[in-house]
Amino acid sequence: MASGDFPYALDEPAAWRGLAPESLRAVPCPHAPAGTHACRFAPESKVALFRQVAALGARSEVRCLLLAEPERAPAEGEVAVIAEDLRRWLAAHPGPFPHPIGLLCSGAPYPCGPTPLCETTPEGRRQDEAEALQTLFTRSESLAEAIEMAFGTLPPQEREFVHAWAHRPDPNHPSRPIAIYLLAEQFHFSRRKGFKILAAAKSLNPTVYARLDALRKQRLRKTGAWQVRG
Repeated sequence: MASGDFPYALDEPAAWRGLAPESLRAVPCPHAPAGTHACRFAPESKVALFRQVAALGARSEVRCLLLAEPERAPAEGEVAVIAEDLRRWLAAHPGPFPHPIGLLCSGAPYPCGPTPLCETTPEGRRQDEAEALQTLFTRSESLAEAIEMAFGTLPPQEREFVHAWAHRPDPNHPSRPIAIYLLAEQFHFSRRKGFKILAAAKSLNPTVYARLDALRKQRLRKTGAWQVRG
């Protein structure tokens, strides 16, 4: 039986002694936003793979994890790890993965293949949306324009309310998004009207509303520990 096929507790002891520094390294990717990168990892066992996937869960600079066959030649009595082993180990992972994960490709436009792997996974799409919304957050005029396009039938003051709801912090807790009732008070609305405006916005354009809600929550995470978790 090949190394790494044994149950979790019985896998090769060497996997628990840590990873060789050269087995994990950053890989530039033209699709990765500034400050992020793909991560190449050459696991020598299923346990090593599972542990590394867990260890990368809080690393916001990691765009995706790409697996490669180990470069070192197997020692006497060892069985070489091949791509099929990597695929089998991935299939055995209980999930969910904290980042998009696949096999490293050479000679392709992207390190993951002909098209970005992150565009094909829910987590990758969520990251793209969060990054796009964060860009809008830093450009308030663009965010206002996006809200006007999505919720153009709302009165101007109500669109301003939606805009403020998406990015304004709580006046007493800057690391938190503002509570709806507090925002309603600032706009001299009743609490009921504040909730009614947001319900109307959600009904008009559920997709944009969901993205604004993600922006609201994303802002909270980045103001804290700058951790993006999938």
